[in-house]
This record gives sequence, structure tokens and C-alpha cells, in this order.
Amino acid sequence: MRLNRKAYSHARSLIEAGKVDQSSKWSFTTEDENKLLGDPPDWERYGKWFLGVDPEADAETKAHYKYPFGKGGKLYRSALRAIRSRSAQHGHEDIFEASGKLLEMLDAEKEKNRCGSLEFNAYEPGRPVMVLPLGEVRGRDGRYWILERDDAERIVEQIKANGVDIVLDFDHRTYDYPSDGRAAGWFLADSFEVQEDGIYALLELTEAGKQAVESREYRYLSPAFWSQGTRILELESVGLTNIPNIPAIPALNKKEGTMNDDLKREINALKERNETLERELNAVKTERDQALLEINKLKGELEEFKKKELEREINELVEKAIADGKLAPAQKETAIKLGLNSKELLEELINSSPYDFRKLSVPQARDSQDDNNHGLDDATLQVCRMLGLKPEDVAKHAAS
Repeated sequence: MRLNRKAYSHARSLIEAGKVDQSSKWSFTTEDENKLLGDPPDWERYGKWFLGVDPEADAETKAHYKYPFGKGGKLYRSALRAIRSRSAQHGHEDIFEASGKLLEMLDAEKEKNRCGSLEFNAYEPGRPVMVLPLGEVRGRDGRYWILERDDAERIVEQIKANGVDIVLDFDHRTYDYPSDGRAAGWFLADSFEVQEDGIYALLELTEAGKQAVESREYRYLSPAFWSQGTRILELESVGLTNIPNIPAIPALNKKEGTMNDDLKREINALKERNETLERELNAVKTERDQALLEINKLKGELEEFKKKELEREINELVEKAIADGKLAPAQKETAIKLGLNSKELLEELINSSPYDFRKLSVPQARDSQDDNNHGLDDATLQVCRMLGLKPEDVAKHAAS
């Protein structure tokens, strides 16, 4: 599998032009393929939407193009995430790196931030915990963000729609893969709500989390979120930490090192789809092989039938010619061989004979022999002379 550099350049130009779908789920159906290909097919245009190419497949087939990243004139962020996951699985390093660079371009103005601090030791089981405050969210390092109520409600709706609990980890270690990424607890997805002063959710601590909080080993919550400028866009996780508001981590380096639940679901769905397609393909191959066997069997039967039918016709033709006096009985074997090789030549020989061998005497039938008779009997040589045929031509057809 090779990186399609033309497609990579096309993807960059789409990002630079702002032709990007940031939020829709990715799907690429046969209908999408055909619409992209057009009628008549435009393979050059089609290829610009696939980050990988298979050099072993014909360039004017769909099998040549892999890893689609967009449709409808737009690049899809979710498609790049899927490509990055699949290319990592299959060891396609160039495509893995290229999709990462495209995601980096896509998120050039989108930062992942960790802020705080929210004191946590007043935690009570069953009581919602503040995850993000409304209004200005200011960090100790001087940076600040603003969480408007509309954005807060959108974030809550997004979490509930995804149905994935938000992890509470130790010191944001979930993003330090392959380091220890144990969960200290989970904010329940369906419990998120916007209250008067911020976003709240119910928290279920793990045993390790309970011990850390009760022993006061950890005291603060530090939300990790995606932002664009000062606007908070998406809550990613929450850290249990003693150093809130640590410096922002490069978004792609950390995000790509982690396989979150959404990505796992996408990978599993792709695996299931791939397995289904493989089963369907194997079933089609089996049906095709069985059909080919049946066709070959029928071809063999047809050839055998044709052979027997020709033998029957030639025998009937020769028998009738002998009965009508067009051929001498001694010519039967030679005539049959000639007819099996060329029915037309045999018919010409029979129809052109001016004699009735039934009325010829033996001396008449046995003319003087030609020293060079090519293995033909006297009767056949006589016919050749009468019809002006070359003995060697008749002998050649009779022998083949």
C-alpha cells in the first residue's frame, strides 16, 4: 500500500479552503463511490479522494484506491480518524503519518487544555460534582476560556448522545500512553446537566480513586477539554491531580496516543464490517467456483455430444453413398476418416462422383496402380482421378 500524494495534496487544499466536516459520522457507501466516480468514470477525480493506493490493482478499478477521506466536496474529520486507526492496524506507516499531519492541520487552531482548580475533597456519593464552571474559566498561568451556556448545553447533549462515561484519571495519565492509565472514577454520561453555575455530573469512584481521595493524596479536579480560541468546544476527560492547570499538551500527540471509546467502537464496527464483507466475498467465490465447474461439465458434455453426432452423420453419409454407388465399399474406412476431418470435402467427393460403383466390374474398379498412391486403395485413387483431386490431399485429410 502506498501513499497517494495527489490525494494528500488535495486533502490539504480542502483544509486550507475550509471545506471540512468537523462533526458528522463517517460512512462511505457504494452509492457514494459511484457518485464520486461519475458517469462516464473519471478515475483521476475519483483517486483524489483516497489517501492510499494499491499498486498491484488496476488504476482504473475501485480496488486500486483505499482509505477515502471525504465526499460531497468536503473532507471529513471522522474519516481521517478512521484512516489513522486502520492504517496503524495494517502497518501502513506512510498513510498513518499523512493522516496525522492532516489532523494536525485541521486542529491548528484547536487546543486541548487542562485547567483548574476545583477542590474535590468535599465529594459526597450521589451528589453531582461540578466539572466545568460557566463563564470565565481562568488558569493559574494567566490563560482563560469562556464557557457560554449555549456551549455548555451543547457539550452535555454531545456527551449524552455519545453515551460514553467521562473518565476521571490520575494526573491525566490516560494521555501518557503507554504509562499507567488507571481510572480513578467515571462521570456517568446520562447524569450530565447544566446548572446555574456550571456543568455537573454524578461521579462513581473506583477503589483506587476512593483511597486517593479519602487519604487526601489527591485534592483537585482538572478538566481536560478542546477549545478554539477562548471558546470551549468539547469535554474530553477530568484529571484527579495535585497540580491543576498544568501546561497545555499538544493536542494531536496526546489525543492520538489514546484509543478512546469512540475510536474503539469505530474500529470494532470496521472489523465487523470487514468480517461481514469477507464472508460475503467467500460465499460469492464459492458460488462462482461451483458455477464454473458446472459450466465446464456442460461444455465437456456438449463437445462429446457434438463428436458423437458428427460420427453418426458421417457414418450415415458414407453408408448412403455406398448404397447409392457413389463410393466403393472398400473406400468406407478412408471416407469416414476424411469426413470426420472435413465433412465438406467428403460431401464434395460424393456429390462429384459421375460413376455408379454398383455397375463397375472389378477390372474397371481396379485401374493400373500409381506407384506413388499415398496409401490409398485403387477405388479411392480412381475417384481422385475422376474428380481431379490430388491423392496426397485426400490422404492427408483421411489420416488426420
